[in-house]
Amino acid sequence: MPSTAEDRLGGAQAAFRGKALQAHPDHVQGNEAAKAAASRRFQQINEAYTTLRDPRRRAAYDRGA
Repeated sequence: MPSTAEDRLGGAQAAFRGKALQAHPDHVQGNEAAKAAASRRFQQINEAYTTLRDPRRRAAYDRGA
């Protein structure tokens, strides 16, 4: 179990990078609908990572606010 917030963020950062690469619209082959879906997914992943990185946003998320 990670001992510090920085250690936990490191795990989140690695997970973010992996998911971001999978969902990045430039890496998705297919029609425009597939690229649009990938773009929305990429934005969701980015928003989640931003929330985890910011201590205030993370605390609000943890509280359910």
